Formats: sequence, C-alpha cells, structure tokens
Amino acid sequence: MVDIAYGVRMIGWVQEPRNYLPPHPPPSRQGFLWKTFLKSVFHFVTIDFTSLLLSGSLAFDSRVHDPTDGPETYLAAVPLLRRVPYILGYAISAGATISITHNITALVCVGLGCSSPTLWPDMWGRWGDAYTVRKLWGQTWHQLMRPTFTGLGRLVANKFLKFPRGTNRSSYTQLYIAFLLSGIIHCAADFMVEKRMAYRSFKFFLLQAVAITFEDFVIYVVKGLLLRRGTELKPGKVHESWAEAVVRVIGYCWVIIWFCLTLPVWVDEANTLGFNNIDRGPSARFLLDAWKKLA
Repeated sequence: MVDIAYGVRMIGWVQEPRNYLPPHPPPSRQGFLWKTFLKSVFHFVTIDFTSLLLSGSLAFDSRVHDPTDGPETYLAAVPLLRRVPYILGYAISAGATISITHNITALVCVGLGCSSPTLWPDMWGRWGDAYTVRKLWGQTWHQLMRPTFTGLGRLVANKFLKFPRGTNRSSYTQLYIAFLLSGIIHCAADFMVEKRMAYRSFKFFLLQAVAITFEDFVIYVVKGLLLRRGTELKPGKVHESWAEAVVRVIGYCWVIIWFCLTLPVWVDEANTLGFNNIDRGPSARFLLDAWKKLA
C-alpha cells in the first residue's frame, strides 16, 4: 500500500512507464549505496556552483532590489542570448535539487533494508535526447506524474470524447490534459506560497504544450519535404549521418531558445514578490574568496 501511495512512477508495477524511464539499477546493495552517495555529493557541488552564476543576476536575487522596481531587473529584460547561461544554470540547479531529494530517500530506504536497489532508477533520462521540447518533457525530465497524467488523459480522450487511440485528436488531447494538470498541481503549490503567484505555473506549463504542437507541425512539414527528395532523417540512431547530427544541433538550439523565451514567465513572477533569493554556496564562496586573496 505504501508503494502505491508514494511510488508515483509506479516502479515495479505493471503501470510503470518502462519506455520512458532509465534502466533499473543492479541488485547489489553496497554498490548502489556507494554510487548514490557519490551522486548526492556531485549534485550538492553542482547546486553550489550554479548558485555562483545565478546569484550574479538581479533576476535571481530579489534582495538586491525592491520588488516594486521596474522590469529592467528581471530575466525578461536580459538580452535573449545572454539568458542562455542563466537558463542552463537554473535547469541544472533545479534538476540537481530534485536528484538530491531522490538520492537521500533512496539511501535511507535501501540502507535500512526497506527497499531493493532495483526499485530506484535515476530520476532523469539522457540529456542528449532533449533535442525537442517533447523529448525533454517526455523522456529526459523526471516522469513522476506520467502514469497519473497518462491515465487521466486516456480517460478523457478515449472514454469521454470517444477519440480513437493513435489518432492526432487523441494524442493532442492527452498532451494538453497532461500539461493542464501539471499546471494545476504547480499552481496549488504557488498558491500556498503566495496567492498572487498562483497563475505563473499555469501559463508556463500550457506554453510547453503549445511549443510541442508547433514543433510537431514543423517536423511533419520538414520530413514531408525531405521525403520528396528521397531523404529520411532518424536522429538518435546509433549510426547518425552528418545531416542527422545537424538536426540534433538545431534541436538543442531550439529547446534552449524556447526556454530563454518562456522561463521568465516562471522566474520573474516569483521575483516580483521577492521569492528568488539565491546565495552563493559554501564551496563557491570559499573558492571565490581564495581567488580574490590570491589576486
């Protein structure tokens, strides 16, 4: 019963989304504990050093200005390409924070003998697969809510609306329901912190569904044009051609630019209310202070 209540990824159950999760770890308890401990240390250091980057921007430190200041102090005011390191740093920091929580829980459960190492696959898929917004959210990012969202999406699309499975109507109905539910869940958390912040998550997550719809259309058109010329692209295969590698690079650029455009929706509304207070971590402070002394 505990597994059902708290195992939101449904690991070990028939509902587990096996095609969208990393491989299960081997059953070696000692090896798992040591590897998970090292990963926890790595993620802690990662958070520490990304804080050095983020704390240097007004967009991530509400204490250095008054929340009533103008928009020039927010991430949306930073030129688009200059947002890239902040976007990457914010994503890495968020991912490492979630990973630490997962790793510590795994260390406790496996260390006490309450759980098997095989039930603790990594939180994240391969970052190299995140060359579309769909793949980023559907394979690389944590899949904590996938079983729940998938089940509810199919219920609405296939049972209530009677859309046949495998059709675009069914697929996109499930897509928008998943991001709608994700927005609502995050809105609830925002509302508990500050009522005025309640709609930032809703806007941000619905925009992700719009982006996926847009990129699906672009991919459909481009594939159609290339097939007329006898070219078929399958990025992600073991033996990639140079053209498929170019597609991946273009995809990475698109994903980064998309989040440069939309992450301010998430960050800046919290900033206006004074909730982005990122300090330099202890390791980063020590090295920075040591560098200043040597300089």
